[in-house]
Amino acid sequence: MTKRTWKWPILAFVAFGTALLGEVKITPFGSAFRFGLGSMFFLFSLLFWLQLPLRRTGLVVGLMTVGWRVGLDVAYRNQSAQSSFLAHSPALAYYLTLVFFLYSVRWWEKRDQPLQIGVLVVLADGGANLIEMLVRTGFNLEYLTPGRLWTLLVVALLRGLAVVLLADILLQERYRTAREMEEEQLARRLLVGSNLHMETFFLRKSMAQVETVMARSHELYQKLKGRKPIPDSLAAMALDVAKEVHEIKKDLKRLEEGLNKLLAEEPLAEVLTVEEILELVAAANRSYAESLGKTVSIKVEVEGQYVTDRIYPLVSILNNLVQNAVEALEEKGEVVLRAWLAGGRLGLSVQDNGPGILPEDWDLIFEPGFTTKFTSEGQPSTGIGLTQVKDMVEHLGGRVQLTSKSGAGVQFSMEIPF
Repeated sequence: MTKRTWKWPILAFVAFGTALLGEVKITPFGSAFRFGLGSMFFLFSLLFWLQLPLRRTGLVVGLMTVGWRVGLDVAYRNQSAQSSFLAHSPALAYYLTLVFFLYSVRWWEKRDQPLQIGVLVVLADGGANLIEMLVRTGFNLEYLTPGRLWTLLVVALLRGLAVVLLADILLQERYRTAREMEEEQLARRLLVGSNLHMETFFLRKSMAQVETVMARSHELYQKLKGRKPIPDSLAAMALDVAKEVHEIKKDLKRLEEGLNKLLAEEPLAEVLTVEEILELVAAANRSYAESLGKTVSIKVEVEGQYVTDRIYPLVSILNNLVQNAVEALEEKGEVVLRAWLAGGRLGLSVQDNGPGILPEDWDLIFEPGFTTKFTSEGQPSTGIGLTQVKDMVEHLGGRVQLTSKSGAGVQFSMEIPF
């Protein structure tokens, strides 16, 4: 549906609502001139749907209002259509004056300034009511007594105040929504970046291992070359292995450069507070728990305020541990992330109240391929998550510890130079 198409249902709703609520009214001057709730609804609608075409909306609403009032008079008050139209057609002047004034001052540009919007509404509403009154009296200025002018001013001020309050509410809601979206985008970018960082870390580790294999293959070639009774073909094979490993290294290098470019395209603040990092990980895993159909309370407890530039590795480590904790819980449970600073080292822990880990598995938990998690089909997980956590913590110069009691949960604690 195009923008032009979807505006018409909203425009029809605004026109009908304005005409209907216009029947909730007072007629202070003993004539067809009225103050009704319809004009307030109209102003609120213009403020809420800023994308509506202002002048067209005013024309459609004005015609709808006049037609509605004429229809009621003819159907229920036994008035002729002509006399009713003459009595109510000046209302069209109100809406046209109102929207042309708001359009001329480009009021939609003031949507972030509630007080300015309120002042414009006072001027527009007061002026539009004045024009309607003049049209009804054939521009008889004697009709504009001080009492009537004061009434117009007071009503315009009240409507302006109401619009100021609504504008402020809408502004705060828009800021809150924008802030939530920014936090969600930041969390998503952090998680993607942390995964890329982890892959880059282990890619470099693989490259170092490939470099070792290549060097040893070439060393083997040098030792085999020209030695009898070892055939030359065997030495050549060792050299071929060294060449092929070298090609693998070049491919891995290209992958590393690609990952580094992806990380560079996700610019983040140079530093974040540790609390911000923990809150982002907690928020992401609350959504993860919901996707698994689990009710998991994830809390954050931080002692003090401090910042760090090790954003990606910390997110990678913590996210891995919290995901493991969420997966280990049954239908519901609790996970607590803690952070503290002691002796120049950053302490971090992730604790859950799940089934825990058996003591005989403690020495194996960080070994590659070891796992206690299985899918519903009985397939084991990869068993490399905690291995990655241990390697990354040690790469940062820290250490990780496991404490657990069977049936009473598990806690992973880390200390990292800060």
